[in-house]
Amino acid sequence: MRHRGDLIVKDYRRIFLDRVPLDETTSAAIVTTDPEGYAELGEAVEAWGFRLMQDEGRFSDRATIARRWHSEEYLPVIRLLHQADLVGGNTEADAYLWVACERYRLIRTHDWDEEIISRIRDGR
Repeated sequence: MRHRGDLIVKDYRRIFLDRVPLDETTSAAIVTTDPEGYAELGEAVEAWGFRLMQDEGRFSDRATIARRWHSEEYLPVIRLLHQADLVGGNTEADAYLWVACERYRLIRTHDWDEEIISRIRDGR
């Protein structure tokens, strides 16, 4: 640990991983620059999991939700963001959080496609 702030990051990250139990390799690739980003990301994953369970009409445990969110939501969105050149100098997790918030703020949807990415890029 180099700085006192490192403890804050580790604490937020630990809580995120309790809420979203991803395997070590997968979780190592999810990094936010703002410690509070881990809390926001945890909430986003839990909300995504809740909508998934409602759609499927069955319960899923946290580990299943985490794996499915990563493969069915996070990775496809990250691919879209790279194709649209919207990751920039941010981490992929930061870019995901930004675009997920913008998508809902601007369009009020939880869907993803190229039109939505274009609308977000254009700020409308």
